[in-house]
Amino acid sequence: MLLILVHFRHKEVVVYPEHYDKPPVGQGLNVPAEISLERVWPIDKATGDPIKYTPKLVEMNYEGVLRKACVRLEAEFVSYTPERGIWTFKVRKS
Repeated sequence: MLLILVHFRHKEVVVYPEHYDKPPVGQGLNVPAEISLERVWPIDKATGDPIKYTPKLVEMNYEGVLRKACVRLEAEFVSYTPERGIWTFKVRKS
């Protein structure tokens, strides 16, 4: 039997989907973690393409957007590297 414990979806990562019993805190994948997501850029609404130009990302305060997302997700913002689109944050629980 194949167990899939992590689902990667568009703008979403689900650890232990609803049909799985989540282990107690401190066991399995239910532990603090540092997560790095690659190719994280905003989408230009006019063209549908990712905005990768670093000065534009700074101008639009995209790092601030990611910091706010961390607050909403109860995560700790670590860094954002706009040139490579790498967003790193820490989670305390899953």
